[in-house]
Amino acid sequence: SSGSREAQRLIFKYTHYGDLTRYLSAYFDPKSAQASKQEAKAYSEIALSMGIEPQEGLFCTDVLGEAQAASKA
Repeated sequence: SSGSREAQRLIFKYTHYGDLTRYLSAYFDPKSAQASKQEAKAYSEIALSMGIEPQEGLFCTDVLGEAQAASKA
């Protein structure tokens, strides 16, 4: 998501399926990603900060360009 980390927490906390935050290990906004989240580099940096390879993570977004960038990482 391109929203703030707090907004992301709230979205996943209050879903039709209940609180999903226990399934998420981190939240990232454009600043914490250290690059535009429409660039593959952002997802490589996010993965690196979590100690994983990009293909080991599940990146959730509602923005097509971000999903495409994550797929390229």
